[in-house]
Amino acid sequence: MALTKIVKINDKLSWALWKIDVPWTDLLHLLQPNDEEYQLLLKIRHPQKKAEFLAGRLALRDLLASIGIHEFEMYKDSHGKPHIKKYSIHISLANSYPHAAAIVHLESPVGIDIEKPSDKLIRVQHKFLHTSEWEIFSYDLEKLCLAWCAKESLYKLHGRKNLSFKANILVQHLYYPKKPMLEAAIVVADQHEMYTLHIVQEENFFITFNV
Repeated sequence: MALTKIVKINDKLSWALWKIDVPWTDLLHLLQPNDEEYQLLLKIRHPQKKAEFLAGRLALRDLLASIGIHEFEMYKDSHGKPHIKKYSIHISLANSYPHAAAIVHLESPVGIDIEKPSDKLIRVQHKFLHTSEWEIFSYDLEKLCLAWCAKESLYKLHGRKNLSFKANILVQHLYYPKKPMLEAAIVVADQHEMYTLHIVQEENFFITFNV
């Protein structure tokens, strides 16, 4: 029941990883959430999902403490994007049992995701790969996982609903395994925003976040 790591990328960007190795009730005792967060927890039925919910917030708590923020309240906007009350910093959360991750950027929108390669990605690749991505990613399990992670990260960064993984988030360059990074774009109407995402491998999981 401990934080696995806190990684400082630069003066503005840091991320944290928590590994779940105890029941969710132990995590609840450790976090001591406020009434609003506790009510959200009560809506989650599966014990594993409860643990992920709590571990993500524990990772965020320790990450914020590392930059000098020891008391905070988190809330979600109408699109479900998390924010910290009274602070202009940007945050993102992710989980894939038994891991939960959090990231903080002091100035710019940020998104993080964690995922384990799974055969399910091959079965659903047609639902999230754009035609321009098939040559790079199709039927390669690790690369499909990275594509999914990158798209999920940018979906969280964008923070608005009705963004299509297939049509609006396009991975254009994958440098892994030579370099732990990729480049992707959010394309909406006449807007085309490019992002560089960092890749981290933790055990048999991939983590992606924009830098």
